[in-house]
Amino acid sequence: MTNRLGTLVLLAIALGCSGCTPPPALRPPPAGPLALVGARVVDLDGGAALPATVVIVAGHIAAVGPADAVPIPPGTRVIDAAGAFVIPGLWDMHAHTTYATPAEVERAFFPALVAHGVLGMRDLGSRFPAEQTRFWRGAIAEGRLVGPRLAALGQVVDARPTTVGTLLVRNEAEAVGALASARRDGYDFVKPYNDLSRAAYGALAREAAHRGLALAGHLPHGVAAREASELGQRSVEHLSNLWFEVASADERIRERILRGLDAGEPPIALFQAKIDTLFPLAFETYDAARERELFARFVRNGTWQVPTLVVDRYYARPALQPGRARPDAASARLLPGWVRQSGQLLDRFLAGLTPAQRATLAELYRREAAMVGRMQRAGVGILAGSDAPGAYLAPGAALHDELEALVRDAGLSPREALRAATLNPAVYFGAADSLGTVAPGRAADLVLLQADPTIDIRHVRRIRAVVTQGRYFDRSALDSLLTQVERAVARR
Repeated sequence: MTNRLGTLVLLAIALGCSGCTPPPALRPPPAGPLALVGARVVDLDGGAALPATVVIVAGHIAAVGPADAVPIPPGTRVIDAAGAFVIPGLWDMHAHTTYATPAEVERAFFPALVAHGVLGMRDLGSRFPAEQTRFWRGAIAEGRLVGPRLAALGQVVDARPTTVGTLLVRNEAEAVGALASARRDGYDFVKPYNDLSRAAYGALAREAAHRGLALAGHLPHGVAAREASELGQRSVEHLSNLWFEVASADERIRERILRGLDAGEPPIALFQAKIDTLFPLAFETYDAARERELFARFVRNGTWQVPTLVVDRYYARPALQPGRARPDAASARLLPGWVRQSGQLLDRFLAGLTPAQRATLAELYRREAAMVGRMQRAGVGILAGSDAPGAYLAPGAALHDELEALVRDAGLSPREALRAATLNPAVYFGAADSLGTVAPGRAADLVLLQADPTIDIRHVRRIRAVVTQGRYFDRSALDSLLTQVERAVARR
């Protein structure tokens, strides 16, 4: 649903402010041995959160256990964490470093993520070269920059230049060239986009497998989800096209979309056609058996789903939450003015919809959210992602919104939602032995909360402190980061 109009938002962001000079970034606190004493470690497998001492040495968890069983090495900084609940650092598994300049990423986007406990991210298509990401990774690891772990960087691949930095693939030869370019430039995966033909997608998938690059992204309109899963696509973003994949009218819907694309139908006109006829047709012909078969295929092939419900909920907002202000005040302060302006393009479109069209988008959102719940129960791997920084998607805060949507709208338990932002990303990356849990040997990426998030997922917003790569940020330091972000974006 968001694919086409989202392109306008990303372009507006990317072109926003090339001559701005944000204030200097705050330097991270020094790393050193730490002991968190008296905190309750949240058990994401269902056990009680028990008081424990967590010892951190050289950026990793050295010991976790009862205070009388865990010795604290001499020279360790002891933090009184009584009353806090410790969870692994959160991950945003669908975000973009699509800001105007590297300086803005460093002074606004990255600090905002850390201040919200989002200590890892997967970049689903950046306009910056891979060298820039390698620089950021090094600067963050060495303590020269405040920021999350940058686990993977993707390059967008499409048949048309629909987003910033797109590699064009219209045939097998271009697929080979695009994958060679992505590998040479140091990208971790390639992101298929909307307009790839079925033949070009197949060539891309085969070449990606040959070169050891993952495929993660949208489902092109001409490619069935079951086929993409069989060809090895690692993750499907935004529930792309799954709404008609589980309908018996699948082929009729797909043929209408492809006919419009071939005829050069404007994106907004095609989207309106979906609202007026194709979404209702999918509702009428929903086939539970087709859905169960698709989910079983995803489980069998290890195909992950990144719903980004917070994006689609925004489209449905006029019907679901009429009259509600767009972002809350705290989030709005983290958004540059030109990001808010890009959102006005979408707002104008939504304002022009009829009541019936708004009701259709609301019904689509309810059905998509329910589908995510059924995916979870079927065993499909769910990853939490926000698509920040799109229109009104404030970095960090949007991931909190996504976790709440997974619980409130999709029906996941708070623990299941937390796993989608902690352990599941670690499993996705094949790094469960080093990330995603509070256990000896794991990276010291931790969030200390004032209340138990397994009781109420909204408690992820009540952050008392953060430990990122062994560096401790208390509440005062986190507030300083947010002040830095607000000052940086106020200059836009």
